[in-house]
Amino acid sequence: MRRVVTALVLMAAIAPGARAQEPRAKSYFGMGAGGYLALSGVGDRGPAGEIEWYPGGGWKRFGIRAGFYGFDYDFEGVLLTAGMTYTAAAKRPKIHLAFHADLAGTADDPQGTRLGGGGGIQTQLWLWGPIALGFDSTVHILFGGDEDAVTINLASSTTLRLSF
Repeated sequence: MRRVVTALVLMAAIAPGARAQEPRAKSYFGMGAGGYLALSGVGDRGPAGEIEWYPGGGWKRFGIRAGFYGFDYDFEGVLLTAGMTYTAAAKRPKIHLAFHADLAGTADDPQGTRLGGGGGIQTQLWLWGPIALGFDSTVHILFGGDEDAVTINLASSTTLRLSF
């Protein structure tokens, strides 16, 4: 019994300083092009493009991203986004799930410039090698325009991606 108590006391004294070595995060890059559909907001449907980079190292699960959403395939206006992304779960090269927060703004919008922010959730499913399908659901709240109104942009995009 004395040995068990001694072992427990020693483990309790050593345990707070001991921790597992966390593996160093690797750099990761992805980009995709496709289309989007919007339930509400500045455009009903159009082309979509996304790009993100996870530098790894001290950034661990965090990265940066940018997005492009054209209005109705006629390019009368575009919604541009830029922000941070966070890997919630990943089993590369099979699936990657990330949350993102963005600043957003419109350019060449016939209704006037709108600025705001939002975010969403992105999923990537690998098909073969670096080729993946991307699904991104977003909500952006935009302020301004001709009527100085608030616009809520709810959209979902599907992209064919290169991820490596």
